[in-house]
Amino acid sequence: MTLESLFATVLQLSFYGTIGCGVILVCALINYARAPRWISMALWGLVALRLIIPFHFSSAVSLFRLEGISDLSSRIDRTLDDGGAYRTALEGSIEFDQAVAAGSPVSTSPGGSRMAYYYERENGRIAPAKTAYASFLGIGSRVWLAGMALLWLWAAVSYVRLKRRLQFSMQLYRGVYETDAVSSPCVVGILRPRIYLIPGLTQMQRMHILLHERMHIRCLDHIWKIVSFAVISVHWFNPFLWFMYRMFQGELEKACDERVLTRLGEDKKEDYSESLLALAAGKNWKKPTPIFFGEVNIRGRIKRILAYKKPMVTVSVVVVILSVAGCGIFLTTAEPSDDAAENAQTSDLTADETLPAVNSMNTPEPLPEESNHTEPDSAFSDRETASGDETGSEQMEVYEEITDNGVTYQARWGGIYRIGKDGSEEQLYNIFAGTEPQMTVFEDTLYFRTDRSYYDGALDWSDNTIRWIDLNTGKTGDLPFIRDNQNIAFFSVYEGLAVIRYSTPDVTDTIMLYTDEDTALNSKNIAQLSGTERQQLGQGTTQTVLQNPRTLVNISHRTKDRNTAYLDLDGDGNVEEIILEPSQDPENMAYRDETDPLSYFRLQIGSTGIERWGENLSNTLWAVSFDGRSILLVLYEDGPSGDPYTHFYRYQNDQIIEAGGFADDIRLCGISPEGIITGAIRQDVVQTDWITVRWQFGESGMVEEIPQDLYEFQNKNWVNLSEDLPLHTAAESPETFVLPASRSLRFLQTSADWRWVLVETDDGQQGWMRVENFEVMDLGKNVMELFDGLNMAG
Repeated sequence: MTLESLFATVLQLSFYGTIGCGVILVCALINYARAPRWISMALWGLVALRLIIPFHFSSAVSLFRLEGISDLSSRIDRTLDDGGAYRTALEGSIEFDQAVAAGSPVSTSPGGSRMAYYYERENGRIAPAKTAYASFLGIGSRVWLAGMALLWLWAAVSYVRLKRRLQFSMQLYRGVYETDAVSSPCVVGILRPRIYLIPGLTQMQRMHILLHERMHIRCLDHIWKIVSFAVISVHWFNPFLWFMYRMFQGELEKACDERVLTRLGEDKKEDYSESLLALAAGKNWKKPTPIFFGEVNIRGRIKRILAYKKPMVTVSVVVVILSVAGCGIFLTTAEPSDDAAENAQTSDLTADETLPAVNSMNTPEPLPEESNHTEPDSAFSDRETASGDETGSEQMEVYEEITDNGVTYQARWGGIYRIGKDGSEEQLYNIFAGTEPQMTVFEDTLYFRTDRSYYDGALDWSDNTIRWIDLNTGKTGDLPFIRDNQNIAFFSVYEGLAVIRYSTPDVTDTIMLYTDEDTALNSKNIAQLSGTERQQLGQGTTQTVLQNPRTLVNISHRTKDRNTAYLDLDGDGNVEEIILEPSQDPENMAYRDETDPLSYFRLQIGSTGIERWGENLSNTLWAVSFDGRSILLVLYEDGPSGDPYTHFYRYQNDQIIEAGGFADDIRLCGISPEGIITGAIRQDVVQTDWITVRWQFGESGMVEEIPQDLYEFQNKNWVNLSEDLPLHTAAESPETFVLPASRSLRFLQTSADWRWVLVETDDGQQGWMRVENFEVMDLGKNVMELFDGLNMAG
């Protein structure tokens, strides 16, 4: 596709998309009706698809069926045309041959006649016909491309400047920072979004605003912000769409406010409004970047929040019906009639006023009779006969394949097979699970999606269950919490949690993983054990942990909505019951994330319990002993966006003692015989990198980081130098030498204050570079200006 044809497609999409924005009129009704905001967001999504997908859907109620509108697009084309100043010549004439030789466009009628279009010059020469519209496309496409590039350059530069301003932010806790570099709380980042709060907020204000910003992240509003900017950058020449783009930014905030109020309850809307009012009193700065996600129109939102009432079911149904009708009117095209189709076929021969769209190559297009050609019955019979011979190949076709610890699992026609490292094959499941079984392995159990009502010869699938196979015993079963008669669009099993997204209705369940077949002792599950058996189980687990020092031991026994373990944590000879479960505290239930049951959890050991907030907390209980005498309980959370954190707990004198933690996954750490834990933390020095860090338990019993003079970078990726760089022979040394441009280098170590970085070139030469706040001090330039290939994670 040429640039001109691409621009022509964008113009057409912009025209239809502008008409399609009429469906947003329904959104205006939603603003004054007690209907849920998700309806409005769905309509915005459909309009966005109309602006980027070059396909048309016809309907009998389309706006384009009205007289005067149905041919509006073609009339615009005729207005841009040259007014019929060119001539036509049929194939066989001298003019046709001359026009084709000059490069004129040629069209072919349904009857097979070919016609060339040309200009006749004063000296008798023939020139290829070219409309004013074609000239416009040639110039306009380049202006359009330049405008789009400038918009994204502006977005990229302003985003980098914003990130530099936010470098001095103070971290409150994982993923949340405080800064006066922005005028209102905001979300910054793409893959790992961070929340930035402004100083001076009260505890209640901070709680409400954090809930609001986390709702933005949870619903991927920061991603939709970028998507909407991408759409408007493609259609930047359309002023009406800029107006709609601004409306959409407000709709994101309204939808988020509604989700917050649904979580808090109507009785808390005054408190929530007071929290927003504190933001309205601040300075009204301009947004530093178009993909910056901050608070807007706070005063208007407060008025709407105070007037908020829970959506009514009847009103919601009416609005949904009106929305469907609006989509049919504004987002579809008219159904072509038989007369229209016939006119479209003959227009090339009868209309001299406009230049039809033709094949730019001087070759005839295939006739309709050829394009609709079908195979004779004999061909079908041959295929049908051959199908029986292909049965063996169908049975060997692999529909899904995964590998776990060197072992491969394949879903084929004959079932699910395990292929060992030595190539041996074993059938685990002898029924066809479907063409998209979506398998995953967790803790020696294979989970896969299948059709519960499968029957031999079925032509379609209803993915409404998830089965499991115990890879040690071969037992199979269904996960017991699946919604009946609901199609599963996607599922994942991770960290002891099962996440299931349904296609109808469009909802997601996240549930603490369990099966009814898990056995703990004497062929009984954990809930069936007697008091004596629980003591026996706990003593055995305690011995396993103590006899394997510095080894992380999974002590989990999962039942519905609870993870239970038995362990002698305080070493007094009596086994304590350990329970991890969702908190039932009524004061915090409203703030708990319904898609994360452990977002507010209760940890109980013996008769003592504590309640804490968690971010993607693992539904797994671990125990570890560093000295072979005492035991620590370990919990792990993945953080709001892949920010790992490990927590340690002791149990002494009937009290749960938090022994601290560190920002790494303990399963990825090494533990030395001296009890030193070696892991990595993310640190921004020259780029976003992982730095080797060591921890140990101090005299206070808390985890402490071991100070180091130099820290090792783990990635050590190569970057390219764009200009000469002065390097010091040692950290803090005034003696320097110059590293010439166009060299490849990498970063090996950094000083404890993160100000000096050891650099190594591709030929082994080493030197030290002083960096502060991403600025190379000897040159006074930002690292982005000097190095190509940096890893700057968002």
